[in-house]
Amino acid sequence: MTPELICDDVKNLLVSLNSESEPVYVKCIPEIDAELDDCFPLVESKIKRMGGEIVFGWQIWKANFLIEAEFHAIWKTKSGELIDISRKAISPDKILFVQDSNRVYEGKQVDNIRVNIIGNRLVDDFIAVCEASFRLQNTGDKAFKHELTLIGAEAEAYSILEDSKIMLQAMIEQGFNHQSPCICNSGKKYKVCHGKKIHTLVECI
Repeated sequence: MTPELICDDVKNLLVSLNSESEPVYVKCIPEIDAELDDCFPLVESKIKRMGGEIVFGWQIWKANFLIEAEFHAIWKTKSGELIDISRKAISPDKILFVQDSNRVYEGKQVDNIRVNIIGNRLVDDFIAVCEASFRLQNTGDKAFKHELTLIGAEAEAYSILEDSKIMLQAMIEQGFNHQSPCICNSGKKYKVCHGKKIHTLVECI
């Protein structure tokens, strides 16, 4: 995903965020030795060394079929400049960021907020699978653990969810919908084949 212009899709996402702030572009100057996507302790450490403030909010990303907001923290320098100091797998020059003064970091994982931007119901299924995967990994005390190993039935369910994400993304990118033949070649429509199985699994998590 790449940082996205402030377009109608972004405006629709802002409604879901219920934020009163306007999105702004923030330049990225990642800390060289930082852990990937470890913004909260990283910014706190930066403040101890250099001063400034932590700013909570959401970084916004857009794919071909959805737009999503990821809970994030950036560094506000003593002079008031906003900088994203987190290290990412793919390093953009800037991110689109919206401040959320109603949010604080409580040490636990926060799920992304995702919005379907093409109207295809397969995207709704993709989002539901992402949300179920997050719930599975973050129920109870697991929400406070950044490294987690699932076992038994949970591990099996997680594997199915991850495979479902890959399948749904492939179907979406090929222009399929709920009425299309299932990609597993069963000869059935998706909605009564893998679609039904996915819905059943998601509802149980």
